[in-house]
Formats: sequence, C-alpha cells, structure tokens
Amino acid sequence: MRQFFTLIICLFFYNVSIAQIGNYQGKPHYLIDSYRAGIKIGTIEVEMYPSIAPKHVRNFDSLVTEHFFDTTAFHRVVPGFVIQGGDPNSKHGPKSTWGIGNPNQVNIPAEFNPISHQRGVLSAARDNDINSANSQFFICVAAATHLDNNYTAYGKVISGMTVVDNIVSSARDANDNPLQKIEMFVSKGIVDTSSCNNSPIIIQPENNFAGISANYLFKWNAVQGALIYDLEFATDSLFQNIVLRKSTAALSVAISELSPGKVKYFWRIFANNGGFKSPASITRTVYTGLDAPQLFLPLNASIGKSTQTHFEWAKVAKANSYRIQVCTTPAFTASAIKLDSSGITDTFFNYNFSLTNRKYYWRIASEVNGVAGINSSAIYFTTGSSTGIFQNQLLQIKQYPNPVNGTINFDCNNWAAQVKLLIYDSNGKLISIQILHPENNTISFPFNLPKGHYIYRVESGKAFSTGSIDAL
Repeated sequence: MRQFFTLIICLFFYNVSIAQIGNYQGKPHYLIDSYRAGIKIGTIEVEMYPSIAPKHVRNFDSLVTEHFFDTTAFHRVVPGFVIQGGDPNSKHGPKSTWGIGNPNQVNIPAEFNPISHQRGVLSAARDNDINSANSQFFICVAAATHLDNNYTAYGKVISGMTVVDNIVSSARDANDNPLQKIEMFVSKGIVDTSSCNNSPIIIQPENNFAGISANYLFKWNAVQGALIYDLEFATDSLFQNIVLRKSTAALSVAISELSPGKVKYFWRIFANNGGFKSPASITRTVYTGLDAPQLFLPLNASIGKSTQTHFEWAKVAKANSYRIQVCTTPAFTASAIKLDSSGITDTFFNYNFSLTNRKYYWRIASEVNGVAGINSSAIYFTTGSSTGIFQNQLLQIKQYPNPVNGTINFDCNNWAAQVKLLIYDSNGKLISIQILHPENNTISFPFNLPKGHYIYRVESGKAFSTGSIDAL
C-alpha cells in the first residue's frame, strides 16, 4: 500500500510538472555539472529539440525542475561509444542495480526522428520495449549510426565535450561502471530563441507533376540552421486530411508510402531547427503513377485473330516501361490471367496463345521506375474463327511509308484479286473502307486524313493483316 501511495504522489508531481512546462519558445539549454569522487570535472551544456521530440524534452525538463538528476551517476562509460546516466538507483542503491531503473517511473513513448547519433548527440536509453524510455539518457562520444531510428535523439552537447571525453575515459569495471562514482547536478540554462523563418524552396517535382514512383526523389534547398525537414501529404489543399508525414535530415527523400496509380496529392515541407518550424513552403500537387495508355491493336471485339497476337498501344509521356495483362475473364482474377508481363520498353508486344476460338481480354498500365499506374479499360479479341468468316491466316505484307504524308502502300506476293482496306481512328472507330485492286503485288491508297495515329486492317480472301500508321 505504501508503494502504491508513493507511486500516486510521484505521478501527481510528474503530471503537475509536465503541465507547468507548456510549449517552448526555442531550444532550452541545460547545464550538467559533473563530479568524480566529489571533485568537479566540469560542466556539459546541452540543448534540447522540443520541436522534434517534445515528450522527451518535457520529461527531461520536469525531472530537472524537481532536481531528480542531482547526485545520480554516469553509471556506464564505454570508450568509442557512449556515457550513460540518470538512473535513480545510482543515487543511493548498490552499484549492481545501477542501470536497471525503477519500474515505477513513467515511460515516454518513442519519438524516433532523423537526428543521427553522431558525436555529442544526447538520446534516450531504453530496454527492449521501444516505449520504455524514462529518466536515463546517454551522450555519444563517437558516431553510433546503428542506433538511428531505434532510439530517440532529442538533444546535443553545445559545450563541454572535453568533460564527456574525460568521463568516458574513466577507469571502469567489467560492467563498464566507473570505479569512482561520477555524479551529476543538472540545472536550467538559457533558451535559444533562434527562429526558423525561411521556408524551404522546392526544387522538384514541379507543380502538377505526374508519374511519382517509390524511387522518385523529392528535393528542396537547404535552410540555414535547419536540423530536419518535415513533409506533409494530403488529399485536400487545406491539409485537413493528411495521409502521410515524413521527416528527414537530408535535402531529398523518396516517398514509398504513397498509393500507386493515378492518385492526386497535395504536399508541402517545413524546415525544423529543433526549437521552431518554419512556415510551410508553397503547396504543390503531384500524381502517383501515370495515365493508362490508349489501346490500338488488336481492335476491340475483333475476331479471327491469329494465336500469334500483336499488341500495340500509345506511348505515354514520362513512362519508361509498360505492363500488359491478358485474361480469359473481364474481372482479371488471378487464376484466369494468362499473360502478365512488366518492364516492356516498347509500345508493342507479341505473344503466342495456344488456343483458337478463345476470347481474351487485355489491358495496359504505364510504369515509372517499375511501379505500375492505373490499368487501361480492358478490351477483348477472339482467336481463330468464331463466326466462320475469317480463318486463322495472316498476310505477310510490307507497309510504307510510315509516317505517311500522301499515299500509303502495301506490298504482298499473294494478293487476292480484290483487297479490302479498313482504316480506324485511335479510338477504334471505323472511318474508311476501300476496295482496292493490286498492281504488281502492290496496292496504294491516297491517305488524306488529318494528322494522328490510325489503325489499318487489310483483308485479302480469307487472310488478313493489321497494323498502325501515323499521318503527318
């Protein structure tokens, strides 16, 4: 009962002290006076980053306010790594308990951030539970980047690293405990009110950029004094529905968490100097993925297609590859997909289907750095003879010129006496039917259609050929 009552009192005073702190107007400094065997070694001055790890800074401040740290020890010294202290057991308890901590202490949720564990950085000690930090902290005496994103860094030594070096070089036992107790007394120093008024200037992407992939780098310029940069992504321009927050200490970052496909996002960025955030940058709009290509060949609902099928589609700006899927059902269920090929760098693809008289649905998606955008609407074709009109025969023809500006020509060694030429626009609409008679294995047709992309079908007896042409 006494332990429970003591815990209630501790929690009451802890919460009161937290409530008294409020929001910081800058980066608070603290002075850690260090003594070895009662003789002062020197003072370590640290600054804290409340705009990066506010819960940890407020916890530290509340402990300083109640003189919690006074007479606690730097109980762990590891040359080339850290000095660690702040355990209440190190005030009066046996050395064997130093570093174990008090189970009645209030724990602070992890606030992992991009501050790297470099020399001089102050960070929160914890056990295996990432949310178990409380009063113990450590100061890095050398780079310890393996701790990044696993421990909460929330401050840095501003002066007195020689004192830290003195402490870490202390004679120690097999458990890295100093042979002579090194006590600390912590008091409040100044508050660094240096502002962060300049917003980052975005370098890329440009506004309304489409084709953001998981590998695309968002870039911006450096802001003087900034420690990290905070990015926000939202589905509305007022940022009332923020779907992602990302922080980095670099000047560029790839965002892999955005939804693929043609999704619209609003984004902005802030500079953060540890005490303040800058005003937001200008807001820009981006789109993940790209528009789906327009499908050219085979034409929708075409029949009698050869099992050696030629697929063709329109080029999409900024796409560096495409993905094709062919399925026996319009739902594109996994079990019914017969072809799923990505990384196609051309705008055509040939594939040999094994079955005639089979209906297939096909669609294309644009890819950026291997990430597919939205799929096109599926269209279908049927292999072999589904009506008895066409047999599964292909004409071996040569078409020229392409692009065409005037007359279009087709050469073939086995024309029938009469040849039908069908011209479709890029949407698959039939716009011209011509009956032509070959001369010297060649048929010619004056092509006077407007500039654009067209699809042709040549029928000669029971054989046919399809392809596409561009008009200048």
